[in-house]
Amino acid sequence: MYDTLGIMINRNKKIIPIFFLSIFISANIAFSDTIPENIVKQTFTYAHKDTTELKMDVYRLEKSKNQQQAVMIFLFGGGFMTGSRDKKSYHAYFNAMCKRDITVISIDYRLALAGLKISEIKPATFEKAINAGVEDLYTATGYIITNANKLNIDASHIMVSGSSAGAIIALQADHILKNEMPLSNILPHGFSYKGILSFSGGIVSRNGIKYMREPSPTMFIHGRKDKVVPYSKYSFLIGVYTDRKRLPNILKKKIMIMPFLS
Repeated sequence: MYDTLGIMINRNKKIIPIFFLSIFISANIAFSDTIPENIVKQTFTYAHKDTTELKMDVYRLEKSKNQQQAVMIFLFGGGFMTGSRDKKSYHAYFNAMCKRDITVISIDYRLALAGLKISEIKPATFEKAINAGVEDLYTATGYIITNANKLNIDASHIMVSGSSAGAIIALQADHILKNEMPLSNILPHGFSYKGILSFSGGIVSRNGIKYMREPSPTMFIHGRKDKVVPYSKYSFLIGVYTDRKRLPNILKKKIMIMPFLS
């Protein structure tokens, strides 16, 4: 059991039930590592980058396969070194979202630190790995927007969630997008994610955290006893992480703090 803190940036009441659902899943549901028969899974290749074929798994209820739905993109964890989009431990989360008529799209992204030793990871190397993940998320998002009719999703209601490294990508992607940095040009001008859900993530910046445009509704779920990505520390691994305790204040939004055990 880990003492865990959920912090919700409360801007859009339509997003709140989904974020409450995520807390409920994390804290209370007995996890199942199987996808039930009433949920359909389809796999698509959304890009080829470097020597990597990038795929996405699309999950939705069989009875709802012809209905337009909101979508939750998911990015797996693994320190940018390892991980899998279809890891069984994520299936309970996918199942719960699908049962509430949200299409889940779990994506691959390039693992730019794979094969490196910790001593070989420098700030520039680490930031490059994060940016590669953000680029892949943007490319996957573009694929989803272009194929919205084929996938039966509402392209105006795309959310992103991630675990650990995946959560870093999700938060970083919104930060880059709202500051209109060059990498964000992959997506249509003015595009915004409907919500960001971070399981043990953070934002990387050398110059502080600022937003030119209002950040998407954001929720942080982070264990206070997390030793891999420490909640209360300003730095991690190479000293470029922003203090997670201060992120809600930096975002300058009304927040709701919910302690619970997971």
